[in-house]
Amino acid sequence: MKAIVKLRTGKATEAIVRALAPEAEGDIPKVKVNVENIGNRLKMEIEAESISSLRACLNSFLSWAKCAHEVARE
Repeated sequence: MKAIVKLRTGKATEAIVRALAPEAEGDIPKVKVNVENIGNRLKMEIEAESISSLRACLNSFLSWAKCAHEVARE
């Protein structure tokens, strides 16, 4: 299972990538995550062994990205 999510995050993109990097680089069982800045857009690629692992990881990373975006805008 694989999901690719691209979000328009503007000037906050690099701050969001830095905030998510430790989680993406961590050892998440059954999941591989890549987070990068593509022209002021946040791109997340998540690959998982099962749909439930993919869903759980997507939920977590989208929530963390939203939180980081809100903090960066302040």
